[in-house]
Amino acid sequence: MKTDELIFVVLEGENNSLMAVEDNIGLVVFGEDINEIRDGVVLKVDEYYDGEYKGDIRFIHV
Repeated sequence: MKTDELIFVVLEGENNSLMAVEDNIGLVVFGEDINEIRDGVVLKVDEYYDGEYKGDIRFIHV
């Protein structure tokens, strides 16, 4: 699958936690703050694409 951009929607949960969801390939990351979310997303994307993803990653906080 060729993807130039992944868009993660960041949602606020209970107890000030955050969840980032990328709906097309089904990646979900949980964290306590946006830095944790970003780090987790990078790790998940790297795992999913075996280190070969070259596109952009965008976050939309709703």
